[in-house]
Amino acid sequence: MLTFSLNKRSLQPRHWILLGLLYLGIVLASFGQTSPTFIDWVKLNQTYMQIKVPKDGIYRIPVSMINQHFGNVSNLNAAGFQVFRRGKEQAIYVNSGNDNFLDGNDYIDFAGRMNDGITEVEMYQKPMGARNEFRSVYDDTAHYFLTYSSALDGKRVVNNGLNNNTSVPFESFHWRKASTFLYDNYSLGKGLRGDVTFSSYFTPGEGWCGRSYSVGYGDVVGSYNQFLYTAVKNISNLYLGGPQPVLELLQYGRQSVNHKVEVIVSNNLITLDTFRFAGRSSYLFRKPFNANLIENGTLHIWPAPRGTTNVSVAYAQVEYPATFQMPQGFTSLNFDLHPNPTNYSRVRFDNVSSAPELYDVTDPFNPIRVGVGFQNGSYIAGISNTAETRKMCIQSQVYLVNPGQVEKCQFTSFNPVNFDYIIVTHPNLRKPVGSVADPVLAYKSYRESMEGGSHKVLVLEMSEVYQRFGYGDRNPLSVRNLCGFFVQNEVNVKALFLMGKGITVNNRFAGFYSPMNLIPTFGMPASDNAYAVGLGEPGRTIAFPVGRLAANTPTHVMTYLNKVKETESFAYDDLWKKNVFHISGGLTPLEQSSFTNIMNNELRPKIQGPYMGASVSTFNKSSNQTIEYVDMRAVLNRGISLLNLFGHSSRTSPDVEIGQASDPTQGFNNAGKYPLVIVNGCFTGNIYEADQSLNENWIFTPNKGAVMFWAASDEGLSANLRRHINTFYDMAFTDSALFGKPFGVIQKECMRKYLSVLSAEPQLDSSFMHQFMMHGDPVIRIFAASKPDYKTDNSEVFLASSNPNAGSASLKLGVIVSNFGRSIRDSLKIRVNRRYSDGLNSDFIYQVKPVSYKDTFYFDLPQSQGFNYSGNNRFEVTLDFLNDVDEMNESNNVGFIEYFVPASGILPIFPKNYAIVGSRNVKLTVQSTDFFSPGRKYIFQIDTSARFNSSQGIFTQSPEILAGNLCSWNYLLPLDIDSTVFYWRVRFADQLSPADTTWYHMSFEYIKNSSNGWAQSHFFQFRGSEDVGLVKNFISRRWEFPTQESFIDISVSGGSKQGPELYSLLLDGISVFNGSISSSDCYKPGYPRIGAVTLDRCSLKPKFWNYSNDPIGYYGTGCGRLPFSVNIFEMTKSYNTLRVYFQNYINARVNEGDYVILFPLDSVVMDSLRKYGNDVLPLIGVDVQALAGLQNGNPFIIFGKKTINPSPGQATVLLPLVNGAPANRQTLNLKKSVESACSAGLITSTKIGPASQWKTLIRRFSEGETPISDRNNIELIGIRLNGKDTVLQKQIVSFPLDLTSINADTFPYLQLRAAVNDSTFFTPSSLKRWMVLYEGVPEGVINTTLIPIREYQPGLLQEGDSVGFRFAFTNISNKEFTDSVKVHFYMNGNLTQEKLLGKLKPDSTLLFSYPKFSTLGKSGNNQLLAFVNPRIQPEEYYENNALNIPFRVAADHFQPVLDVTFDGVKIMNGDFVSNTPLVSVSLKDENKFLIKSDTSGMVLLITRPCTGCQTERIPFNSPQVKVYPAGPDNLFRLEYRPEKLENGIYRLAVQGADVKGNLSGSNVYQVEFNVLDQNTITNFYPYPNPFSTSCQWVFTLTGEMPEDFKIQIMTVTGKVVREIMKSELGPLRIGNNITSYRWNATDEFGDRLANGVYLYRVVMKEGVTFAKRETAADHTFTKGFGKLYIIR
Repeated sequence: MLTFSLNKRSLQPRHWILLGLLYLGIVLASFGQTSPTFIDWVKLNQTYMQIKVPKDGIYRIPVSMINQHFGNVSNLNAAGFQVFRRGKEQAIYVNSGNDNFLDGNDYIDFAGRMNDGITEVEMYQKPMGARNEFRSVYDDTAHYFLTYSSALDGKRVVNNGLNNNTSVPFESFHWRKASTFLYDNYSLGKGLRGDVTFSSYFTPGEGWCGRSYSVGYGDVVGSYNQFLYTAVKNISNLYLGGPQPVLELLQYGRQSVNHKVEVIVSNNLITLDTFRFAGRSSYLFRKPFNANLIENGTLHIWPAPRGTTNVSVAYAQVEYPATFQMPQGFTSLNFDLHPNPTNYSRVRFDNVSSAPELYDVTDPFNPIRVGVGFQNGSYIAGISNTAETRKMCIQSQVYLVNPGQVEKCQFTSFNPVNFDYIIVTHPNLRKPVGSVADPVLAYKSYRESMEGGSHKVLVLEMSEVYQRFGYGDRNPLSVRNLCGFFVQNEVNVKALFLMGKGITVNNRFAGFYSPMNLIPTFGMPASDNAYAVGLGEPGRTIAFPVGRLAANTPTHVMTYLNKVKETESFAYDDLWKKNVFHISGGLTPLEQSSFTNIMNNELRPKIQGPYMGASVSTFNKSSNQTIEYVDMRAVLNRGISLLNLFGHSSRTSPDVEIGQASDPTQGFNNAGKYPLVIVNGCFTGNIYEADQSLNENWIFTPNKGAVMFWAASDEGLSANLRRHINTFYDMAFTDSALFGKPFGVIQKECMRKYLSVLSAEPQLDSSFMHQFMMHGDPVIRIFAASKPDYKTDNSEVFLASSNPNAGSASLKLGVIVSNFGRSIRDSLKIRVNRRYSDGLNSDFIYQVKPVSYKDTFYFDLPQSQGFNYSGNNRFEVTLDFLNDVDEMNESNNVGFIEYFVPASGILPIFPKNYAIVGSRNVKLTVQSTDFFSPGRKYIFQIDTSARFNSSQGIFTQSPEILAGNLCSWNYLLPLDIDSTVFYWRVRFADQLSPADTTWYHMSFEYIKNSSNGWAQSHFFQFRGSEDVGLVKNFISRRWEFPTQESFIDISVSGGSKQGPELYSLLLDGISVFNGSISSSDCYKPGYPRIGAVTLDRCSLKPKFWNYSNDPIGYYGTGCGRLPFSVNIFEMTKSYNTLRVYFQNYINARVNEGDYVILFPLDSVVMDSLRKYGNDVLPLIGVDVQALAGLQNGNPFIIFGKKTINPSPGQATVLLPLVNGAPANRQTLNLKKSVESACSAGLITSTKIGPASQWKTLIRRFSEGETPISDRNNIELIGIRLNGKDTVLQKQIVSFPLDLTSINADTFPYLQLRAAVNDSTFFTPSSLKRWMVLYEGVPEGVINTTLIPIREYQPGLLQEGDSVGFRFAFTNISNKEFTDSVKVHFYMNGNLTQEKLLGKLKPDSTLLFSYPKFSTLGKSGNNQLLAFVNPRIQPEEYYENNALNIPFRVAADHFQPVLDVTFDGVKIMNGDFVSNTPLVSVSLKDENKFLIKSDTSGMVLLITRPCTGCQTERIPFNSPQVKVYPAGPDNLFRLEYRPEKLENGIYRLAVQGADVKGNLSGSNVYQVEFNVLDQNTITNFYPYPNPFSTSCQWVFTLTGEMPEDFKIQIMTVTGKVVREIMKSELGPLRIGNNITSYRWNATDEFGDRLANGVYLYRVVMKEGVTFAKRETAADHTFTKGFGKLYIIR
């Protein structure tokens, strides 16, 4: 049991605030077996008037009051009036005169009794022991209901006349009761485990009582304690000739010990008796006593406990014989008539002021009005049926019901089966807030909306619940009866939401109780769950979830509604909802280790795995401080869905303090990101007190805090808390059936599961579960994502290669993948599409592990030799590209990055590939892509053969050329070679790496005196074209249509055989069906269908149509494996419908040359197939006569091909064997290979340009057969600078084509696409030439030869250091840039800066720079990319416009050093300081670049010793705080000098962070210090003692610094040898001191003292008064003298 006191602040009225994992207990045993039956006694078509009855007596309702509530009743038959108490009709007396109508002065009388709490018996644990049977725990006022029924006559009292049998003598006495009820304290009754764990269910010894007392406690009168004293007064008209009076005491035990109580009465201290009882229970003491012990109408009582025990008195009552006299000043008297054997009694009352009413109320629901007569100054009556005791009431003045006692009832007419969500609220919460007229109604409307869950909401106000379901009694049973009413009607209630503050009954007599107790809670300690326990559910669990909103004001309701709306409108498009924060506390190292293990090793794996996939952050308490502070700002503001704490706690704080949400100094800003908070500890769920708890603060602070709190309302035990939270995590996060369900559903199942485990203490288990309170709406979901949702975007795709270039073997691509939704175990398929600078692209497919939260994947994209990967590349990543995973959002699966991949080693520049050269003087120009390398040697080759092996001797090789970044070779073309294609290539001659062996290939065509342009005229130049439906034959140097072969394997069965396994269709071994044919879209027993698959004649793939957009409207769309389909024709459709579907399919959706496969699924009706199929089946080569013999249910397989002139029988038709098994039981299998037939293809050129002006297009084809059957056309495509293309002209038939009308500014690039078609001979035309003439554009390059290389190699930088870079850009062409050149700078892939550099003429250079920047936050590898002219102006190449500068930053991860001093001294826990100490906080950081200049990251907290004080954050703008920014030494300081502090123990907590955010330590620095403004001083102690060379002096000062004192050192004979003055001791301070002065054992003259013992004392200046402060070593002093020892 872990119990300790946080402070002595009293709770109301029984608690200390406990910080502890104390077990909380409640057993609602009577609710655990059967549900109570509630009879709805209200007739909704009748009017009801509630009457409050505060005491026993006869009450009169005048007709005037009845008219106020019922209207004019003078025309109503008075027989219809009824009065009800506790749902049962009570007989009444109606005085209606002689007309049976109420008018004039008519009235209704009824016998009323105050509330004796008898219904509260249902709230007691069995056996309940002795209880107060006379008073209610909750409210002594009873409630009666007057109504009128036009259908029934009401019950009436028996009205007996005077029955005066004079032969019978008058009774000499009757029995009266005088009572004293005590309400000083509330006893919690029997504990479930000792004195600290209690049940919400009432237990023996629970209820209102006097103060707890024991002998010897408090003021003593004689030998007896005043707290023991109890008196019963008003014992009047005592009859001394009768039986002895009887004393009755109800005694409560207040400790779990054995009690012995001596009952002492009378001022003479007479012992009446002694009784014993055990533990925290009750004992009812009854004992006759001598009437003479009653003194002046009072019995003085001292129930004196013996031994160390505490008890309380609940009530004392004296039952005594009394004469028939009305007590002086009384008008009403209740008494008992003792039995009379004659069954008749006569009574005579004296001292009655007026004619009384006399009622026999033995049966309170059927009272008897007894006739009274007046005789000789006395009132007499005869009473029948007195053989048994009769309870009587005589009243000389009836109690006239006043308006304050009356309330008209408003009952809601509702059928419980029409509702599934119940709100119980209070009218105080339904007042306008802003533009909202009724916040409760607004909440109801939201819950009824689709966004709010489409619930069926019933709102009831608490007054109606009290009246209708509690019979007016203001106790919790009304709410429980409401719950039972819904259970009786078998309603599936989703939630009971108690919308209003509740106050526990122990606060009943506090002034705030009634105005704040809007919706009561069950029992003490509080339990809202108890309302639904055992109702229709076996055992001790709840029938449905119960939540509460402890709202005091309408604003609270609106605040919470806004939070709920924000929470439930979350679109699951961010990861914060999967963030979880675990906090573990504990006082001792053992506790801290245990609690950390629970959070880290037991709970974290459950919530991190499927299905939540959470990211869990943790904070584990490690200090021995009572409370440790954790800074929640970053965690909370970033967003968490769950905050789970395990440790000690109170109503106001866990032992790891998370702060008040309303405190602005906490810096909370988590609007829209409200978590569920679970506190596994004590009391944090207690929202039932007047002051606001931490729980309520987090719920009701607008735009901050939490949306739900789940915690214990009382004490908790670590073992139970551990099992409970593990059970909850199992239910909420590992159970697929419960994951994502409303919190209340999970809570209910958690309770059921927890309580299903056998336990040695089942009552404790029940109590624990029932008192774990839900503060919030039960239908809120912690995490409502029902599906996964994988996400990436452009910002999360990046190149991870350190120096990506086109020559490396591969590029490493990184992609960050998040899962906003449910975590699953299936792997994820990712496609990476890489689009190259020439428009070609490649797909790379990867399969990665499941992503639960967030992960980063790296893919190596291979780069083989012989392909140009350089230039602007686009890397597009598609998650789940096959749509295998059903996601919440399918539109966030794509991200891309465009990256300029520099060429590897060498970038050929002039002449461009496929260029047209008009002069024989050719300057071959290339550029090294290694901008930072020294000079290299280059070698060129040129030839008219693409293989560089021409036989004409054209092949030429250059000498080795040494050059820097740019290299050129001038070559003179041979004579007489007009219109000749030349191939040239280049590589490094000095091969420093394997990549240097790579040749970089280009080609151009020489056309004498031609303008610039682009041409492909040689077959090997077409290697750069992209072909679709065509393949190049480099041997024959022609294009050809491709051919391929596929294999089909299909099996079907007759209709009498059932089962999906009997049907299959494989295409090249892969099923065409979508997974399993058992899908209801494919095969369904009893539903005969025909399956049809169309194979494209060229690709041999099944065709897919989007039937939802198909105007023909086929039936059946979901059977095929995407992107293909199996068409389903269901034969249960009408004949005409099916005929239209099937014939349209063959006619319109099967193209010429396509293959068709038809087969039955289940038992096909063959007559129908023949009727609608015979017209179209011949189109695919079916001989319909072959189908004539098929019967219903026979299997068949048809494989045909649609042709223009099909021959009957050319299709393959597989039918059942004639001599085999019955046809409808046979299985057919067809295996067949099929060959494709393609007749069309496309040839797409490389990108042409860029151009500044377009001129002419020329093309030439060569046909390959006679007659010519080819159909060819050219399409012209314009491409904008951003890469978007537009078809400018289709089917160009006239050549050459003038292109001058095309705006080169709009379309700087062109592309050609040739479509070839030959469906006769299947031999495509060969493209011989296409050519485009145009004017070119300038070409600029990043020129690193002008900037020292060292500037691009800054080395390892310290985080916080600054760095900048210079650049040069040179125009190497003969054309001018027509506009100012712009440069973009990208830092780590993000555009950070743009600059406009100016225009650039040929052979000119622009110098520019990226200014110095701080490296804060850039630890690790970085890249700065400078991209000049980023595709803004046309340019020949962009590959050489970009320069990547890598640089590395060493992270600043060193913690700064925090130092805290008080008045310049470091203190320890408990040290004394002055009441205005100067607290100096310094933070020293080693980083010389990140100079701390402000208070960001600094936290200064103080906890004061006052009752109820919270830890407060000290604002840095306070005049008590001075801030000193750091200088070059990076020493930051702040000083805090509080105003005069009160006496007591304070706690200071300090945390600091450097500019980077590194905390000064993993734990907050905390120290406790003591303030005492009394002037005290301890003895002075030499240190060390004994000593040989010198000693210092240790002592403690409090209050003020003494003006002066001295230390006298003397011999044992008393001779003073040395006086050390205060001024010599050095700096002193309030608190603990150890002097800087060291006494070297010399006398006043500097001579060394001899070894031995010396005495010393401290002498204060005369007139200075300092009290002596005691220490543990004071015993070593005698009369203020201490000893010191010199030993050398």
